[in-house]
Amino acid sequence: MLAGIDVGSTGLKVSLFDDKGQRLGYAYREYEIIYGQNGQAVINPEVWWNSLQSCFKELSQFLNLRLIKAIGISSANAIVLTDEHLTPLFPAIMQLDKRGAKMVDVIEREIGNQLLFWKTGNRNALGYQWGATLKWLQMYEAKVFSKVRRIYNPTSYLVGRLTGAYTMDITRAATTLLYNTEKREWDSELWDYFGLSLVEKPELFTCAEVVGSTNEKSGLKMGIQVVAGGIDTICATIGLHGGSKGDALIIGSVGRFAVSVEQWGSSFLNTWSWDGKQKISMTPVNNAGTALKWIRNLLCATIQGQTIDYPFLNQIAEQISPTSEGLLFLPYLNGASCPRWDETVRGTFLGMESYHTAGHMIRAVMEGVAFSLGENQQLLEQFGSDTTRPLYLGGGGARSPVWRQILSDVLGRELLVPKQTETETMGAAMLGGMAIGWYTREDTNIFHSVQEHIYPILKNRDIYTKAQQIFSRIYEPLKEIYQAGSKVVN
Repeated sequence: MLAGIDVGSTGLKVSLFDDKGQRLGYAYREYEIIYGQNGQAVINPEVWWNSLQSCFKELSQFLNLRLIKAIGISSANAIVLTDEHLTPLFPAIMQLDKRGAKMVDVIEREIGNQLLFWKTGNRNALGYQWGATLKWLQMYEAKVFSKVRRIYNPTSYLVGRLTGAYTMDITRAATTLLYNTEKREWDSELWDYFGLSLVEKPELFTCAEVVGSTNEKSGLKMGIQVVAGGIDTICATIGLHGGSKGDALIIGSVGRFAVSVEQWGSSFLNTWSWDGKQKISMTPVNNAGTALKWIRNLLCATIQGQTIDYPFLNQIAEQISPTSEGLLFLPYLNGASCPRWDETVRGTFLGMESYHTAGHMIRAVMEGVAFSLGENQQLLEQFGSDTTRPLYLGGGGARSPVWRQILSDVLGRELLVPKQTETETMGAAMLGGMAIGWYTREDTNIFHSVQEHIYPILKNRDIYTKAQQIFSRIYEPLKEIYQAGSKVVN
């Protein structure tokens, strides 16, 4: 039996699979990001550990966890800073945290964006890359920051809790602004610049390498093999198509393409494939699943007599015609990420009329995420990506029939929907299976099969093409409005 764990922004999942790729059990624990002053967005890492233990306890009620042979872990992006004993000195800092915003310009002046991209393959930006946040802590939390001795992401933090090993996989290392992608090692100059001279460098591994085994503190049988794991997008692509070449679109808390490329572009979030052999560009849209969850919670009190679950959201959104009768949503609830990389703008509904209902707002949120992804697809096309070939679709959003169709109509592409859409945990488990010799990459095809093909509806495609153009034109005047408003407020 194989265990796949995914540490998401808003919940932790555990799936157990047999050697034939069949899922035997699944458990999930939801939690909340804590938002605070100065743009804080944090989680206590102990929440992840407690959620993991709770999931394993639930699964143990009907499955023998002693049969687990390997564990793989996938995760969203967050920084965990600890002392030498793995005790966190700060809450885990999520990618939505904005405290480092003004450090982006400081880093540009002191290092230069061109040199930083040349070294790391990534841009100087807030959130997804760690540099600006680390620089802010170095300047404004200097006393506590000086005590940091280890640096983790959620995957490596749980690996550390399970095994005692201090590691990081190359897929996450590549996005930190601390890793030299040409030399394939930590960059000592950047390590020192970002205030980490006293911090031990984690040992680097590819995703499917065993880094340790479960210890007496893990809550599991001792000796289970644990692999380095990877970032959620990479694990999801493995779950979708076995890690072979193929474009993937994952609609989770964050919506993003993952595309194999010859060269990285500075507009994208760039990393390596699970085995370090292919360059991968990702296009994170901050608010996908999180935007739908937000609108669900916001409207909860206004939709009477119905349970506010996601099937009900789909039901009322499906009754609304394409473009939501003139209601447009720009999904910048926490600022704009790829391809805009601008933290000054915010989420906005435009064109609201008195006849618009909760269903209009829900569909507009789904469409707004799709339009933002449409902009990213256009940019990928400029970098040589073939945007006519079928696209694998995964993540929690892939379970929504109406959202699947909207995405196909907006992007103009055939979508390949797998039988199992929780591809992060599947991909993590597959890494474990490859690490212990159960499978080659080609063998992992037993895990995934396409269950449904979604094709663009020609009539809707024409409507959405015009709406996409309007969506893109709105950004610049919207940016000016928010920048002007910011000056008034401040």
